[in-house]
Amino acid sequence: NGGMRLHHFIGTKLSPDHLSVGAVLLDARRKVYCHRARNVQKKTDLYFLMRETVRPGESLEKALARGLSEEFGIRAKLVRYLGSLVSEFTNWERARIRKTTLYFLCAPFGAPRKKMMKEVHYGVASSPEWRSIPFLIRHMRRQSKVLRRTDFDESEILRRV
Repeated sequence: NGGMRLHHFIGTKLSPDHLSVGAVLLDARRKVYCHRARNVQKKTDLYFLMRETVRPGESLEKALARGLSEEFGIRAKLVRYLGSLVSEFTNWERARIRKTTLYFLCAPFGAPRKKMMKEVHYGVASSPEWRSIPFLIRHMRRQSKVLRRTDFDESEILRRV
């Protein structure tokens, strides 16, 4: 499980439901700050929004702020709730997990930290980038089909912005 501490919001074989929060971090130019992992499975670049697993006793707002800080080095104002997506993936136990992600539109306070550490997502180092909503919608639909994973298509949430 990659050193992850297990709790009741993390999907496992015995309890296959997972709960996360996600952020559409939108700036004044209407660009979205997202992760980009290059050449995933030697098939496509992967773009995805900030997502963070909720911890026991943590409010959704606190989980959102923690995720934005840890993944992007930024603080943001929560603007509004955008809705949720339910997707499926196979975890480290080879169990099918149903992941519910609750998404929020956020406006950044200031600029992200310049030197963010690259994170490893899906076996590939990722780095944050600003991208347009139309670009992300097109690319997310395509990458989900190429990689055969429903959790890689967050285009429905971006349409709600």
